Amino acid sequence: PQARCWNFVHGAREAAARLLEDVETLIDVVDCLSSSQALPPFLGVVLAVGNYLNGGTARGQADGFELASLRLLESIKDDAGRDLRHLILDIFFNGLSHQAERLLWELVPCFGAVTRRLVRDSIGTEALEKDVRDLRVASCGDRLAAMRDGLRATEMEA
Repeated sequence: PQARCWNFVHGAREAAARLLEDVETLIDVVDCLSSSQALPPFLGVVLAVGNYLNGGTARGQADGFELASLRLLESIKDDAGRDLRHLILDIFFNGLSHQAERLLWELVPCFGAVTRRLVRDSIGTEALEKDVRDLRVASCGDRLAAMRDGLRATEMEA
């Protein structure tokens, strides 16, 4: 029981440190998104492109959109195989270059939450692999609950 308790305490410290780091990163990401002055113009470009593509329909004059719909952008491709994200970024970076530069600087904390690395597939082709840290509030809460449950189990054994 003592060794198990020591293992829990040692592991809990490490888990708490990782959790605290994730919460701090989440706060940084939320702060940078909520205080960004260049994000609204970028989202305005997204909305304008969506309204143009939906022109002539009831959805063609939308005042806004759900962020979840951003996932649809990669499914619409031009003849060269580039998806809609390419067009939106082209419009934003070429038409609003000062805002685009500002947005990149403002989003630095968000970029820190993504790990990127080159990997090779089975035939040797290199690809960029991205891993976004799980910074959801629910995930942090789940990890805290697991730590609490582990502590209770250790207390019952002692």
